[in-house]
Amino acid sequence: MNHDCRPARELLDSFLSGELTVETNHAVLRHLETCPACRAEAERRRTTRTLLSEVVKAEAPDVSVEALRARIIGAIDADQRRGSRIMRYWPIAAALIVAVGLALWSSRPVDAAAYENSVENHVLCALTLPAAAKYDAERIQRRLMAPFNGLADTLGRRYGDYELIDAHTCPYNGREYAHVIYRRGEEVVSLFAEPSLRGALPAQPDDAALAGSRLRIQSVDYKGFHVTGAATPGHHLFVVSPERSSLSPEISGELLRSAAQFVRVLEER
Repeated sequence: MNHDCRPARELLDSFLSGELTVETNHAVLRHLETCPACRAEAERRRTTRTLLSEVVKAEAPDVSVEALRARIIGAIDADQRRGSRIMRYWPIAAALIVAVGLALWSSRPVDAAAYENSVENHVLCALTLPAAAKYDAERIQRRLMAPFNGLADTLGRRYGDYELIDAHTCPYNGREYAHVIYRRGEEVVSLFAEPSLRGALPAQPDDAALAGSRLRIQSVDYKGFHVTGAATPGHHLFVVSPERSSLSPEISGELLRSAAQFVRVLEER
């Protein structure tokens, strides 16, 4: 570890929970770009959180605290076989065990804030990118973390006149977004992908089938932005654009179809 690692490590859990300001979030991302040890630490903590997520999103969870503890410790043990592993990771595991107890007693079948959060993160992140920001494959490779690494390659560099300028892991409000950003002139469009851990997308009256796919799409206007959402069995996908946008439904649909193709591969693993 170098001298920048301690503050970054102290922020990792807040980073993964989406609790940091945009500036601090990007500062942690910049550190992770250059520090393999901290990237590995972030992935270990993300894996532990995923164990909890798998339990919480089950329709009829049937798991004891002891069974959950065994799964978490087993994952930690497989990742790092050191004598100090439990001391280092048990606070995280203990917190998750408490959280799963609460989650099993209260479920949230509908993700009421799904559309609003995607707009808010678009405003805080995509719209704050410098005007000079350009596509950088190496930067995207460093900043778009597992399991979404490779999403930008699947989506591709161009959709009509919209060009890919950035992609990164973007925690926000407890979500773990993969955030892919396209730009056409001064207009910025975001594609978000996230695990559907909070429940189903809220139903909208204009629910419709997306041509050429198994997706159903729902659209919402919120605070001057248009959001088109779609869901696969394990993920939510959103395209966010200005309400008065040149982004056509065809291009938005192509983005969603390509993103769905990628996350369905994840779901089959």
